[in-house]
Amino acid sequence: MQLSKLQAPYQTDLEKLLSIFDQHNRTQNGKELLLDEDQYPDAFRPIRDRLFRANAEEKVREHMDIEEEVIEELERLERKVEDKEKQLEEKDKKIEEQDKKLEEKDKKLEEQDKKLEEQDKKLEELHHMLTGTSQQLQEKDKKLEDFHAILREQARMIEELSQTIRGR
Repeated sequence: MQLSKLQAPYQTDLEKLLSIFDQHNRTQNGKELLLDEDQYPDAFRPIRDRLFRANAEEKVREHMDIEEEVIEELERLERKVEDKEKQLEEKDKKIEEQDKKLEEKDKKLEEQDKKLEEQDKKLEELHHMLTGTSQQLQEKDKKLEDFHAILREQARMIEELSQTIRGR
């Protein structure tokens, strides 16, 4: 590709990238290239910064090195924070799953409690029925005793009457 044939406005990102090296953008002494930083997308920032660094004075280069270290450290910290956030999200998911399981267990326990309450009610009803049946049986036993007493009395009276008839 012939860089000297490139002309603004640049059509593609590749043309924009290659325009960094366009020899028409030289300083008056012809030894350095002029770059308008705002003309290039952020994606080209690392290339642009490297070119400036190579051309910069020692103090400027040191400043750029420090700046680069700070940026790298910030990126490292950002990755670390992202990792921690992912770990927290995973823990949150696990906690949510455990909460769901606990809710399901609570529902099952509630259902079992309801069943036990129903069984208690049935047992109580059976107890009342048995108590009533027991009372009825006691009443029948008393009536039978009374009836036996009446029969004994009648048997005694028949015996007396029989003796009276025989003795006559």
